[in-house]
Amino acid sequence: MMMYGVSRPVCSAISVVRMWRLRWRPFLTIQTRNCAWPAAASAEPALKLLLIRALAACDIAAVGDALKTYLNDDDSFIRAEAIHALCKLGQFGAEIEALLGDPDSSVRLSAAKAIAGAGAPDAVGKIVDFAFSFEGYHGVQAARLLRRLDVVEASGRFMETLRDPEQNRTWSVAINALAELNASQPRPAGLVDVNTSQL
Repeated sequence: MMMYGVSRPVCSAISVVRMWRLRWRPFLTIQTRNCAWPAAASAEPALKLLLIRALAACDIAAVGDALKTYLNDDDSFIRAEAIHALCKLGQFGAEIEALLGDPDSSVRLSAAKAIAGAGAPDAVGKIVDFAFSFEGYHGVQAARLLRRLDVVEASGRFMETLRDPEQNRTWSVAINALAELNASQPRPAGLVDVNTSQL
């Protein structure tokens, strides 16, 4: 049934959202999913958010392809929601890692949380690099994520930076990250004392 003043793709999207809200998830079929895709380009941000959440609840493998299109949306909230949805479906990939360089800080942080939560290959290295990016804007937040991964390895990587005179411009980032990383934490076994006077 067509709603007056509302395009067919958006009507289809609204139908999917309504079915999701009513918990009729088994009826979110491939046919319904395919009808909803065109709404990605035409729907209002609020509807897009609802649609992303509805699609994330679908037990359909191919839904990830549609959700990935939202990673390039102009709205940062949409991009961040798409990251959460894809991770919920276990569809973590290079597209999300690329968003560590997103112009919006909330999207970058969402991507970093996804990497840490998914246990991506060399997650510690990626999050440490993230700590130094954008002039250390996310240094403390990155350190908090690293607590969940490997405190010893992460601490070692930050110490490597402090030992390198050529990286002295990033020392403040490494120091703040180390402080946060080890704050209120039992001393990790294997973490060697370092005489800062020798740095």
